[in-house]
Amino acid sequence: MSSNKFKSMSGWLQIKASHRWTTYDFKTSGVYFHYFDKAKSSKAIGQLFKNQIKAVKPADKLHKGAENCFEVHFSGPGSPWLLSAPSHESCIDWMECLQTGSSKLLKSSLSPRSPTMQPPSPVIR
Repeated sequence: MSSNKFKSMSGWLQIKASHRWTTYDFKTSGVYFHYFDKAKSSKAIGQLFKNQIKAVKPADKLHKGAENCFEVHFSGPGSPWLLSAPSHESCIDWMECLQTGSSKLLKSSLSPRSPTMQPPSPVIR
């Protein structure tokens, strides 16, 4: 994987919320991390800045109904997201891509008027 701070990536990931797994299409684009309920959807269900990601790490334990799990921890309040990738290789790629959000680089690319975004709660439909 490249060390490019703004690497784009997209693919299906499962997220665990309220004791069940839901699949979304996740995309990284520049400084953003978006998720959609459909692959070709033009409107994201949620988005946040990559610099809101404090840590990305493998899940501490195995989870029933999903493999290749990792956690995304955010700065500020809120619970970490538990995500599951379709393969071990994909899991590593996502973890590396999300971990590369550098606050210093991200701040320089955002205008001072940009609103502060909070990590969204996963939407369950």
